[in-house]
Amino acid sequence: MPSINMIAARRAEKHQLELKTRNLVYLILAEAGLFMVALSFMVVQVVTAQGRVGDLNDKIVKLKPEVKAIQVLQEQTAGLQPKLAMVGTTRDDTMYLYTAIENITKSLSSSSGLTNLTTSGDASDGQSADGPTISITGTARSQSDVGMTMLRMNGYPQFEHVTLTSVTQAPPTSSQVSPADAQFEITLQLRSLTPPKSAKTAGGDNVQKS
Repeated sequence: MPSINMIAARRAEKHQLELKTRNLVYLILAEAGLFMVALSFMVVQVVTAQGRVGDLNDKIVKLKPEVKAIQVLQEQTAGLQPKLAMVGTTRDDTMYLYTAIENITKSLSSSSGLTNLTTSGDASDGQSADGPTISITGTARSQSDVGMTMLRMNGYPQFEHVTLTSVTQAPPTSSQVSPADAQFEITLQLRSLTPPKSAKTAGGDNVQKS
């Protein structure tokens, strides 16, 4: 027959095993509870994110017409840029020629007058250092008045070159023009509004070399 001590030891071992089993079950239940809490939190986050995505998709759908309208406006603006640039260049050229004609008028003496004025070339073609050319014909009281007119014209920085193409003094007895009037033709070479591209490149090269 087993002794009383052996029976007591087995009972103690059984009790310890039951205690460990109970603790293990509690631990598993606790981990399962934590897992369920974490899973619930993740499910809530996913549902919330899906709701936000749905709201954003609705907003995107509502904004599509406005975005398309903005794109159309951008395309129209891009298409107008060359025209706007051309209008700006034309305006600058017109004002430049208007200033030149005004300076020519200021250069004439009170007894001089213009009979014809023609222009050629662009003020800002960017291809050459020279701007447009203006040719004028007119009458003056004398050749010295023509010389004073050219002297005043040379005083304006806008004029690169002032060339006397021809001048004729009418004889005092002529019936076709006023007595002693001089008929003249002057060609004015204007400076270009924009320097030529070659000059810009050369200037850039010089800066790099220095």
